[in-house]
Amino acid sequence: MLQNVTTAPTAMDAQDHQNEPLREQRWVKPFSITLLLVGTLSRLAPFTDPNGRMLRQFMTEDGYLMQTIARNFALGHGLSVSDGTIATNGTQPLPAFIFAFFHYLANGNKIGGIAGIAAFSVLVSLASAGLLYSLMKNLLRGQPDGQPLALLIASLWFVSPTIVKHSMNGLETGLYFLTSLAMLTLFIRFIDENSSRLSWKQMILMGLMFGLCFLTRNDAAFLIAATLLARLILQWPRNAGLWWDRIIEAVVPGLISVAIALPWLIYNYRLFGSIEPISGIAEALGAHLGGNLIYLPAVLLDFITILFPIPPTFETNPLTILAFFVVLGAALPLSRKILLSQPRHSTKVALLTYGIFGILLCSFYGVYFGVPFFMSRYLSILSPILAAVGVTATYRLLTSTGNVRRVVQAPMMAVALVVAVGLNVRIYRNGLGTYGNFPAVDWVLANVPPQTWVGAIQTGTLGFFHDRTINLDGKVNPEALRARLTEGGVISYILRTKIQYLADWEGLATWSHSERDGFNQKFKLIVDDKKANLAVFERFNP
Repeated sequence: MLQNVTTAPTAMDAQDHQNEPLREQRWVKPFSITLLLVGTLSRLAPFTDPNGRMLRQFMTEDGYLMQTIARNFALGHGLSVSDGTIATNGTQPLPAFIFAFFHYLANGNKIGGIAGIAAFSVLVSLASAGLLYSLMKNLLRGQPDGQPLALLIASLWFVSPTIVKHSMNGLETGLYFLTSLAMLTLFIRFIDENSSRLSWKQMILMGLMFGLCFLTRNDAAFLIAATLLARLILQWPRNAGLWWDRIIEAVVPGLISVAIALPWLIYNYRLFGSIEPISGIAEALGAHLGGNLIYLPAVLLDFITILFPIPPTFETNPLTILAFFVVLGAALPLSRKILLSQPRHSTKVALLTYGIFGILLCSFYGVYFGVPFFMSRYLSILSPILAAVGVTATYRLLTSTGNVRRVVQAPMMAVALVVAVGLNVRIYRNGLGTYGNFPAVDWVLANVPPQTWVGAIQTGTLGFFHDRTINLDGKVNPEALRARLTEGGVISYILRTKIQYLADWEGLATWSHSERDGFNQKFKLIVDDKKANLAVFERFNP
């Protein structure tokens, strides 16, 4: 007679149950590798056309400003613009010095220097993705599917069209991703090693990393403050002895970072009258208190829905703002179980650091700072954690039910891959457009001798290709900035200079109606091409 026998679960059964999520996520590795390949090929595409796409696809107007300064430094002219005749501090020092090395290797050859910097930017992007994967794997330690999820976050962030463009723009953005992720990765490792108090060696290394972050971009001061404040909040002292530990942990790295930044700050103050670079002062001139707040939702939503950038025409649309709050309100609870409820102290410190950093950045750029066009670049440093929230929430939604997972997994992979490829192909197709001010460059190179002085408000691209170019918005030219601050404009400054031509975007043509300081008695409009977005003035009565 047969009897029912109940068998207790064996250790092997338990092991199989524990490994079940990992078996079901085997698709993650090949999928992520494919995304990484797409992101890499997108960044390498300019090398197929060194004389055209290499110079136009990714390098921005401000990127060329930094390249002009870096190239002049490599040629022995110091930090300067305008054929080495105007000293400037309108840059971020560490990237400028690194980029100068590539211009030095190219012996001043402009195409060769840009090619070296593009190759360097690809390597920096790959290293940043690796650090993001390492950081997220650490933060998700203990989750059965933490490693696949970390790989998804890093690969989707890397292939994002917004991140691709920011990481290759010729500015400090890509290097800022790398140094900030390296600093946080190191900090988390130190806390895991000794959560109660950092050793002197660890504090010194953190100070060095803080300093490097600040020299990469000066708003890293917010990141430094956020890191130290998060540590203090989560290790709130309960007695005098612990207070002393917290003070030491804050003061030692802080002083080291200040010591590293001090030469740059002294240079700024002694030569230009302020520790803030003139580029920051110039960009803040047109700011209105709270004027950029309306742009924040679209920018942050772009980084949460990492593969679906918001079109510029919808940035301030009420539906976009509503979508941001709906997506954020849904994403946070969905990602909470995996990402936001970790018991490990280091995970809480990392997440709180990003939270405080985000509040500080959004407050500064949303309330105080100007130039809304740059908001995406300024806030892109928050993209790793925002992408983590978005990807984790989607992952949690799709894997919460086994039947749902089996039905939608393949279609979702296909959609994500098609979108990633399609958006990066669009970057390639638009790569020969007028991303910088190339109409002005083409006209000047064709019609103006190299020794003739040209002026423009937008002088990044033009100033790189025509050395004798004078900047008029004050971002790299202290005299132009002084004219804007004290004279209410730059027209009188223009008349005092040797500028023979003004070449810029078509909006410059409105100056033909200016009576100020007799401008229209000195300059005449000779080109007004709306289709090419180009206006040119020529001085006719020196």
